[in-house]
Amino acid sequence: MELILASQSPRRRELLGGLGLPFRVLAPEIDERMDRALSPDRLVECISLEKAQAAQVLAGPEAIIIAAALSAAADIQTFVIGGELRGSMLSCVGSLAELSLQRLFFDKGFISGNHFTLEHGFSTPIFQEAELKRRVLSVSKEKFVLMDYSKYGDDSLVQVVPSQGVDTLITDWHAPDELARGFEEKGVRVSRGADI
Repeated sequence: MELILASQSPRRRELLGGLGLPFRVLAPEIDERMDRALSPDRLVECISLEKAQAAQVLAGPEAIIIAAALSAAADIQTFVIGGELRGSMLSCVGSLAELSLQRLFFDKGFISGNHFTLEHGFSTPIFQEAELKRRVLSVSKEKFVLMDYSKYGDDSLVQVVPSQGVDTLITDWHAPDELARGFEEKGVRVSRGADI
């Protein structure tokens, strides 16, 4: 398997090189002058998809594509780690992904999951995914979980982290006050957004 950086950015090359993983630069020539009527998120998504598709054609189907076209969010560093690609979730899991995380430290680590309860915390049905999320939290100074309220009240197969193992739960406005109080009593800040 080959790791490809689909960008000519020297900074992105430096960041990826810092992970110590072998890669090659394969930056296809594409027209980045997209429809400016698109939102910034949609614009980045379209450019990234076009770069990824062009690089995939050039590199072959066995390559992992990193379409580093996140220039609209220039103040945010984005890392993609290797591992087994779970296509349905668009996430990498497994020992290679865990190994990649051993050399990284985050000020803020964000995870999500499939279910959460006050009693058992945050859970997912996939063993490898739970382990990787635990690893992300273990190298993060501040630990955040993003879950919409529709995922509350049930447990998945594997616990990722108990309720008190995170600093902040970010959820939507549907979460009732008593739920927020329950997590806050366990030392978890709760942030309820209008449209999360």
